[in-house]
Amino acid sequence: MPTVLAVDDEQAILRALQRALRRESFELVTAHGYANAVACLPEVRPDVLLTDFRMPEGTGLSLAKRAKELDPKVRCVLLTGCSDEESGRQLISSPEVDHVLLKPWRNDDLRVFLRELTGVSE
Repeated sequence: MPTVLAVDDEQAILRALQRALRRESFELVTAHGYANAVACLPEVRPDVLLTDFRMPEGTGLSLAKRAKELDPKVRCVLLTGCSDEESGRQLISSPEVDHVLLKPWRNDDLRVFLRELTGVSE
């Protein structure tokens, strides 16, 4: 079963992701904040890293780089509420980032998107 590691510094976002993805055919593991995500990456070895872009302890870009060092095949998706042009350019041009999703997301779209990334069906 594929694993998705969801990372955010806001518990409310993690709870929303858990509610949205609870019936999916992949394992969802959550990590609260950058430091917790760094600590669990080697053990979890996710197929998909779904991470917030801006967190107090570190960025989603840095976390994506760590994940790719452990497993170059991991798909890294950044969730961001940033809509400024400079941040967008930085995210899109990063080789560690496979996709960027804007907050707020639509649950149905997120489920379909993650099914495609993990290769699972409904």
